[in-house]
Amino acid sequence: TLTVGALAVASLAFMGARTLLPWATLIAAVPGLAVATWLTLFPPLPTRLRSVGWTLVATSVFTALVLVAGLATR
Repeated sequence: TLTVGALAVASLAFMGARTLLPWATLIAAVPGLAVATWLTLFPPLPTRLRSVGWTLVATSVFTALVLVAGLATR
């Protein structure tokens, strides 16, 4: 799991450095990859699933805001 997350960040950084993708894409993707990695390494108890859901909602909102702001200035 850590390998997949690291490869995803590395490939996004590579494409950002080559200007194939805007840097906003990397900035927007990192929190989602971090949350997914955290959930894989430390699976939550069933009683904590509500907080996991809200964490995923917050991550999605953050990603959308960063992409809208980052791509609008392009």
